[in-house]
Amino acid sequence: MAVTAAATTQPPTFYACLKGGELSKVSTVSHGCKPGQKAVNWDSVGPQGIRGIQGIQGTQGPRGVTGAQGKQGPGAQSVVAPVYNDMTGWHANPTIVLTAGDWIILDAATGGANFGCDLSASPNVTVIADGMNEPTALGLVSVGTGGATLSLACAGNSASGLGVIVTATPDTAQ
Repeated sequence: MAVTAAATTQPPTFYACLKGGELSKVSTVSHGCKPGQKAVNWDSVGPQGIRGIQGIQGTQGPRGVTGAQGKQGPGAQSVVAPVYNDMTGWHANPTIVLTAGDWIILDAATGGANFGCDLSASPNVTVIADGMNEPTALGLVSVGTGGATLSLACAGNSASGLGVIVTATPDTAQ
């Protein structure tokens, strides 16, 4: 907040009569002088003075109001990938889009099928822990700035279920 002060009236002008180096009839009202006297006037504003020293620092102001709550971060995400048989066995290729951060990855086959997924690194994804080679296993990945799409390769010896479920949950235990 800026504070400014301005004069509401003009500084006064002084009027006087001068004779022999002496002033007489000094007033703020214009007037005439006797013969042999010279009418003179001047204002009350002199030259600007030098800048003063800086004052002491004021006390800290009151604490501001608490800001609005931020938007909710990413929650758990799931994707179901259908299974297919390519003559070498049953397969599924789930992909899941993740934001930057660490994620716990869980895979499970539907309907009791025996599937395992390979948690191979995808672009901008670092595999921290890979326990995904068994059914219903866990893995941990770290996704870099900008996010990434995590791709998994799953295979199994049975297709009794409809697909492979992959769930990603943010790792908040850091």
